[in-house]
Amino acid sequence: DAYGTSKNGVVYKDHPFISNIRLMIAGIREMDVEKVRAYFNENARIYDVMNRGEFDFKSLDEEMNDMKAAFELFEIMRIQEIGFPDAIAYEGGQVVILSWWKVRVKNRKSGKVATVMQHLQHTVNKDGEIVREDYYYNPAQFPN
Repeated sequence: DAYGTSKNGVVYKDHPFISNIRLMIAGIREMDVEKVRAYFNENARIYDVMNRGEFDFKSLDEEMNDMKAAFELFEIMRIQEIGFPDAIAYEGGQVVILSWWKVRVKNRKSGKVATVMQHLQHTVNKDGEIVREDYYYNPAQFPN
């Protein structure tokens, strides 16, 4: 019924899986690829919506290699959480964490600094491991 209302789960503003995402983001702030990787399931699929074809997922190894390369080019100066992440526990068992971040980065070569806005969606399994990551940002916001 297109005009009816139906429930498809519950939204949480506090949830243990949100804590995991915050800890993973702390690993990014520390530029510690192994710490970040520890929050992912080894079979995770990563989708860079802004830079890949539709449903052209990266493997965890590809994502971690891309992250290492990015850390060679840019220094993460600060990461600020915007608002509060939401954990959506969908009926059927899937949990997705939505979060928004303001990332201050410095180009190591030029010394220029800029702020990159990012939206993340993490699907987690029953153990809280990330099994899918979708991220949205504007690559043009990075400093040259």
